[in-house]
Formats: sequence, C-alpha cells, structure tokens
Amino acid sequence: GLNAGTLGQILVLQHKFDAALAFIGRSAPGRGREQGLALVYHALGRTAEADAALARLTALSATADPFRLAEVYAYRGEADESFRWLETAARPIDRGGRLLPGARWLWEMRASPFLAPLHADPRWTKWAGG
Repeated sequence: GLNAGTLGQILVLQHKFDAALAFIGRSAPGRGREQGLALVYHALGRTAEADAALARLTALSATADPFRLAEVYAYRGEADESFRWLETAARPIDRGGRLLPGARWLWEMRASPFLAPLHADPRWTKWAGG
C-alpha cells in the first residue's frame, strides 16, 4: 500500500494541503517526509518551515537522492536549481568502483507531476529526451 508520505504528496497535488500535512507529519522520518514537508509548507506559504524542510532534505539527499531535490525546487518555481539537481541525478553512481547509470531517474522524471513546471522551459527537451 501507499505509505503516509506518498499519500501526503498525492494530497499536495490535489491541493488538499491540510490533509497532506497531517499525513506527511505521520510518516516515518527520512527523505520522503522532508520532501513532503518542503512541498506542503511551500504550498501553504509557510516559507520559513518550507526552507527548513528543504535544508534537512538537502542534508539527507544531496548524495543519496538528488532527484527529490529537483522535484522540490521545480515545485517552488526555482527552475535553475531544479535543473542543477537533475544534472547531479544524471551522473553515474559509483558502487564499489562499478559505475551504474544514473538513468533510473529518467522515467521518474518524465512522469513526475512535481517537475511539470519545467515542461515549458527549453532545457526540458534535453532532459525528457526530445
């Protein structure tokens, strides 16, 4: 089933921000929770709390999951930062000297509703593969 953080993100997309905050608040600590809080606090105009959640997400995700950061920055309308994190997400991942492609995120990127604000940007074509 869906975890509370994922359900919270769906509620953000449905503009049900109070319900989203309740669900995300109940989710387990970690990247998903911080991403959800960064999204919902931004949507609610609670800038200081949104920035604090984004800072926590950055500390957790900068190396582990930069795609989440790209989603948050896109949702905030900060396209340059979002594309910067997409660049990071696209880099090959070093697993004990064996490089794995960073392309896992590509299908997620095309499908992510949080990246929709980037679709009108000319740089999107490069990322979406045409």
